[in-house]
Amino acid sequence: MCGIAGLISLDAEQHIGAMLQSIEHRGRDDEGVWISTPIDDAGRRASLGHRRLAIIDTSKAGHQPMLSADGRYVLTFGGEIYNYRELREELKSKGHSFQSETDTEVLLTAFAEWGKECLPRLNGMFHFAVWDNRNRTLTLARDHVGIKPLYYFQQAAQGGQPGSFVFGSEVKAILATGLLDRALDPEALHQFLTFLWAPDPNTLFRGIKTVPPAHVLTFQPDEIRIDEWWDVCFDDIDEGRSEAWWQEQVLETLDRVVNLEMVADVPLGSFLSGGIDSSGIVAMMKRHSGGRKVSTYTVGIESEDLRYDIIPDDVEWARRVNKHLETDYHEIMLQPAVAELLPKLVYHMDEPVIDMAIPSYIVSQAARETVRVMLSGMGGDEVFAGYPRQLAMKIAGAFDPVPGLLRRPLMKTIERTLPGGLPGRLTAPVLYAKKFARSAGLDFE
Repeated sequence: MCGIAGLISLDAEQHIGAMLQSIEHRGRDDEGVWISTPIDDAGRRASLGHRRLAIIDTSKAGHQPMLSADGRYVLTFGGEIYNYRELREELKSKGHSFQSETDTEVLLTAFAEWGKECLPRLNGMFHFAVWDNRNRTLTLARDHVGIKPLYYFQQAAQGGQPGSFVFGSEVKAILATGLLDRALDPEALHQFLTFLWAPDPNTLFRGIKTVPPAHVLTFQPDEIRIDEWWDVCFDDIDEGRSEAWWQEQVLETLDRVVNLEMVADVPLGSFLSGGIDSSGIVAMMKRHSGGRKVSTYTVGIESEDLRYDIIPDDVEWARRVNKHLETDYHEIMLQPAVAELLPKLVYHMDEPVIDMAIPSYIVSQAARETVRVMLSGMGGDEVFAGYPRQLAMKIAGAFDPVPGLLRRPLMKTIERTLPGGLPGRLTAPVLYAKKFARSAGLDFE
């Protein structure tokens, strides 16, 4: 996982230790700090810090912050660059040499060679910061879809003294500096209560922003610039291919990506819910595991606790997949005591938690005893429109021609008539119908 932190401040060396201590849980294999000479007339210094969770080349050669061979660039990086071996060979052909087997050194060398133009070449999940000793510039970057979090805060000048700029993997690293008051952002709170998250770049904390996914932030003493370096594009869609061709492309791509993500110098495993996403990933892991059993971890819910739930239990299907693929299977049943985890989860996530955070935490805690890296099927429903809400919106479209004066009262009557929260086999369909009636009466927007 790794944790990164840093700041540009008059007293940078006084804060960086507390910042790293606040994110110590992100990496307990190593800690490193780098501090520059004064970067301006006011005497501000740049400081980068790192907490390491060693995945690739676990030797001391992967220590961070890492300096480039000529001493110009300093990097603190968290995540994994899956195509680092290919990039390494390309950089070797340009005359670069390497002292380690880490993807960190490859990233640092790529930045030294191409600058911010290296970002579209990266295949991975990452957040990183690079300090340029020559140009006195700090660069922050975040991966394509924001798998790795990255926050920042800019303090205004005070009393004729320049303000500080602070960044970190978690909000708590920024708060640990004491450079800003802990206060809610009312606008972000309204957004959170509406959408269940605060859209980028907002956070629930006043003054603290996120570097949005696929964006790069450049800090110079007089300005901050944020640019987008990648976006999803649907301008060029090949309409002439068959369904079978697309199926083959999806399967080949997913298989290739799973193989890429299994690159690690530590044990790895996978979440297993029994659904299509995680089951497919485990099947592909088995194909690339060289005959070794894949470690899988499943979280289940007791039948008594499922009486009022519209989601069926995963365990039955996970057990079937395990039997079919012969995995090293681990099963954990959720207990009512999970409520006691909420303060810990809120602390680690820096905001109120979504429901998936609870089983993810429990299964990760159990898996940590034997593996360090877990693959997950999270995101498949979003990419392939697999949630019931997508089907519901399609069905609701059939009611759009009905005038709203008729549609709204009809649907409101249906919603009031249907019961909710009754135990039994009809619980799920009745609740789905009630939710459908509530939304189908509204306009599309």
